[in-house]
Amino acid sequence: MSINAHLGKLLGKSDDLESLVYSLIYLITGDLPWLKIKIKDPTDIHRVKEMKAKVKKYFNVTGSAKIPNELF
Repeated sequence: MSINAHLGKLLGKSDDLESLVYSLIYLITGDLPWLKIKIKDPTDIHRVKEMKAKVKKYFNVTGSAKIPNELF
């Protein structure tokens, strides 16, 4: 699910690509940083959005396919 989906915004092609990237990351690494979070209240959802924003920013800046450990 893209960040825009979390924010309730209108979704577009870029959101599909973002979701695809998350799927590819999961297939390559077997994990995503936000899968370990148990959603109990709205602050947990905010933490997931923050983690996804870090991953998205990292890829936009570096263009790297490797995810640094600090994002996990």
